[in-house]
Amino acid sequence: MLERLRKGFSDPVAAFHLLIEKAEDYRIERSPDVIEGYAGGGASPRGRALVFYLTEPFYYFEFSPRFRVHQNRWQAIELADRVSDLGYTVDIFPLGHDPPPRLEEYDLLFGRGDNYHRAAEDCDCTRIYYGTGQSMPTLREKETERLRNLEERRGIRLPPERSREHRGTPGSYENVIVVGDERTARTYHDLAGDTSSIHPIRLSYDPNFSPEIRGKDFDEARRSFVWFGGSGLVLKGLDLALEAFEGLEGVDLYVCGPVANNEEFAEHYHDLLYETDNIHTMDWVEVGSREFTRITSEAGYLLYPSASDGFPSGSIAACMHAGLVPVLSSEIVHDTGGWGFMLDDVSVPGIRSQVRRCAETDPGRLEEMTRATVEKARSDFTRRAYSADLEDALRRIVCD
Repeated sequence: MLERLRKGFSDPVAAFHLLIEKAEDYRIERSPDVIEGYAGGGASPRGRALVFYLTEPFYYFEFSPRFRVHQNRWQAIELADRVSDLGYTVDIFPLGHDPPPRLEEYDLLFGRGDNYHRAAEDCDCTRIYYGTGQSMPTLREKETERLRNLEERRGIRLPPERSREHRGTPGSYENVIVVGDERTARTYHDLAGDTSSIHPIRLSYDPNFSPEIRGKDFDEARRSFVWFGGSGLVLKGLDLALEAFEGLEGVDLYVCGPVANNEEFAEHYHDLLYETDNIHTMDWVEVGSREFTRITSEAGYLLYPSASDGFPSGSIAACMHAGLVPVLSSEIVHDTGGWGFMLDDVSVPGIRSQVRRCAETDPGRLEEMTRATVEKARSDFTRRAYSADLEDALRRIVCD
């Protein structure tokens, strides 16, 4: 905190952000854990809805860094608004809060997490699970497989990083609204049983930046790749990307993610992360920051060999909006059209071969793909697209 205060004297923007955070903390500390009676019904009241998701975004300022750091902040409010618009009075519980004692008072249950599943077991009402990526059993299976593969290749055993949500009962998945494409939706088939009850919707994203395309040097950009992700480094293939770039001449990899948070991973891959000429570890890079703009304006591709993500994840959407052509594993996307490349062989040799092919792409062709990438993001990965799909899915579940 003292360091941030000292920085504020020389950086007015940092000082302003610190003041905003303190104001938000003040609002959160003096607010109840549960938001009851939100918005309160529409033209034809349907009853009460219980939502398990995020509550803190309701106390953030829309222009604050904490509100804009992840798309789920805006989604939390949009979810409540759309449910309310259907005629429900909405009670919003944070993910870690126990279910209320009188579940019989509710006509709709919506959300995710262990406490959603607990409520779903005892709630005799319409239930909607909110999936924000591939299903939890799929994630567990894929992360276990990747960790086992890493141990076989390198002799290091790392623990899982991603949270382990309870599987729930079949009733939890009476209806599913999942952020992602049809491939993402298919990971819920075994849980929901009835595939007609699964409703994929497009991701919301609101970029606070514009891609640098007109002045971009595509001859240089075709040799630069970015790995951009959050927690779950092995699940998202950073280990494979690092090993693929080792000794690979003429190409560069920029690593943007919380590498330091996984000390065992960072220690094992220290030489590749910090002492390899063509690998540049940036750690966490804020979307829309000057560093983000610099990296995405110089690089040509997003390299993301993830084993389990919805398509797109927030990382993929941000980089596509920024004009990085995605190179994605076939485990998370079934079609890249003319705007990306698909990794069918997600191994170190397979990634290395694909990187070489990308680096040899004609600069004019790369420019065409970059423009197609941005157009795809602007048409499909927006708040407007998310809202339209969410409203349509809710109406099909509640009104039909």
